[in-house]
Amino acid sequence: MINLTITADNAADLHSQLRALLSGTVPTQELSAPLADAPKTTRKKAELEQGATVVAESASRLSAADTKTDEQPKTEAGPAPAEAEASEGEIAYDTHVKPAILDVSANYGGREAVLKLLSDFNVDHATKLTPDQWPALLEKVAEMKAAA
Repeated sequence: MINLTITADNAADLHSQLRALLSGTVPTQELSAPLADAPKTTRKKAELEQGATVVAESASRLSAADTKTDEQPKTEAGPAPAEAEASEGEIAYDTHVKPAILDVSANYGGREAVLKLLSDFNVDHATKLTPDQWPALLEKVAEMKAAA
């Protein structure tokens, strides 16, 4: 069994440590031969000390990597922030379409109802809808709500 204790000063520190652990960038250290022959309590204490050192080293390397990563342009799947923030009167995926789809899923028949709704547009995910299809989708959702 492996027990893991992570101590962080804030959410960002915790996030960094978890990212390092999950990405596999945290180096592992083999136990030295004398330590392997030591009593279990001594071995456990030494393992904890080694683990703390490894985590501290990884956190410092990760912090340095984060500063390098922040300088690079980030690419995201989906609309650019300027597109996501629609002006008043325009339909935006994040503020109109996605909540409507989630509402259908939660209140009008789950995934099956969503798939049936999306099949009218020949897609199986709302993200595959074009912006031109959004108004028609929202109309269909409004009709579903009115019929219920």
